[in-house]
Amino acid sequence: MQIDREREPSGRVPSEQVEPFPIPDRLPVFPLPNLVFFPKTYLPLHIFEPRYCQMVTDATIGGQCIAMALLKEGWEPDYYGNPSIYPILCVGRIVSVQPLSDSRSNILLQGLERPVSANEGR
Repeated sequence: MQIDREREPSGRVPSEQVEPFPIPDRLPVFPLPNLVFFPKTYLPLHIFEPRYCQMVTDATIGGQCIAMALLKEGWEPDYYGNPSIYPILCVGRIVSVQPLSDSRSNILLQGLERPVSANEGR
């Protein structure tokens, strides 16, 4: 099965190539226990823990991106430290932030896709 990366979902060929969103070299990681995030999808999140509120603030000032990770089983004892995560992440671009009271916010992430070079996948 091949995927035609030149076509839009409607089947139309775009008149111009859209530049990929620049992904920063370093990203904060937001791990969750029951969520896998994929490219080309959208993910609404309610941000309420102080450390993740700060992460969203920093990301909106910086590169607009965070990495979503799936926590490995047995994460509970080390949740506030450095719990184990699976090695494959999805980068999400923060496309909207709705500030709420007490530093909380609702955000919307867009899953980004890594650009594929002409020689890759052959």
